[in-house]
Amino acid sequence: MTYGLRENLEIGLDAPLIAIYNASQSGTPNTSGFGDFDVQMKYRLRKEHDGSKMPAVAVGFYVETPTGNVQKQLGSGIADYWISGILQKHVTTRTVFRLNSGILFSGNTLTGAIGIRSAHGKIFTGASSVTYQLNDRLLVGAEIAGAFTQQFDLGKAQVQSLFGVKYALTKSLGLDFAVTGGKYEGSPWLGGAFGFSFDF
Repeated sequence: MTYGLRENLEIGLDAPLIAIYNASQSGTPNTSGFGDFDVQMKYRLRKEHDGSKMPAVAVGFYVETPTGNVQKQLGSGIADYWISGILQKHVTTRTVFRLNSGILFSGNTLTGAIGIRSAHGKIFTGASSVTYQLNDRLLVGAEIAGAFTQQFDLGKAQVQSLFGVKYALTKSLGLDFAVTGGKYEGSPWLGGAFGFSFDF
């Protein structure tokens, strides 16, 4: 859920519901439940203007709280803080290109000797995406994203691609579907997402 406090300022939150199905030979049981709770803020520094080659520019700040169950693989067990920069440019009236990059600061909610031994550090992220408005109801898009760190025991390195579709059922209600896949420990080998979006 996101809400525009002002014309250039947006706040949001999300609480993901996760279901994980593991291969039977892995010895790890399937699990489901709520993951880590996120709070975010985005501020637009510059709008796009007709006739200008300059993109829209925004900055974002995100906090992920360790509310997911770590033993069930639903949460990271640490609080994450993420700062990012975002660029957006209409290539045509129907095609939009976006580019963002940032730094995720991995905190640590553990104390004492356990906390000292826990992995924490900075993760550098980047993504680019393009969306195309096929008609008044159908929007398609693709994205490639990556993250890397010098501390591999953080378990968050990833290279991942996504293809998604949004279909407008009404002016305010949309049907969303996406498939994603990637490599390294921070990415699913194959995943999917299905949901609804509602514009108040």
